[in-house]
Amino acid sequence: MRPFRRINRRPRFRKTCSCPGTPATLQAPPAPRLIPKGKIGVSLWVTLLRDKFDSNQPTARLLKDLERHGLHLSPGTITDGLRRISEFFHPLYEAIREKSRTASVSQADETRYYVTGDTQGQSNGSQKSPHRWWLWIILTASTVLYVIDPSRSAKVPFDPFFHRESAPSWSTATRPTNMPLLGLSDSRSPSAGPMFDGILSKPSSPSLG
Repeated sequence: MRPFRRINRRPRFRKTCSCPGTPATLQAPPAPRLIPKGKIGVSLWVTLLRDKFDSNQPTARLLKDLERHGLHLSPGTITDGLRRISEFFHPLYEAIREKSRTASVSQADETRYYVTGDTQGQSNGSQKSPHRWWLWIILTASTVLYVIDPSRSAKVPFDPFFHRESAPSWSTATRPTNMPLLGLSDSRSPSAGPMFDGILSKPSSPSLG
């Protein structure tokens, strides 16, 4: 597929009568865009999103591939564009989180994730590695929820479900029926599997998020 430039001609019409309450000129509205006055069209953004997040291609490789087809874009254009169109995915993310809360069984695991740029006042509390955050993955039978957080604490995977400051401790006899079981995998021992022992509690090992 070759990128192409679409030119939309918007004719302007001038009023030839003296009718009151009407504009002197009239012009067709511009073509809809994800980013107002942006030079990247919807179809190209769809291609970039698919290749970057579904095919896992880094931005540099995407730009090099576009250059082979005669389209030159800067990394800043892509980075800023992704930041600006991310707001369109917020309703979808919230819907996935709400769907995750209805699951009867959930599993969570974390891996380090480096964050740069504006962190909206959040901090991991480390002066040596302030950009080292954590990417949490919360898995249910029908959803996969990603959470980026500066903390490795167990409160992170519990918060989407319980909206609490820390992980609660419930026995199977007292656990409310609307609270899902949440297993936390040990990243050092994948064969150990999730912690499903009938009790929903804080993990005691520091290797568990």
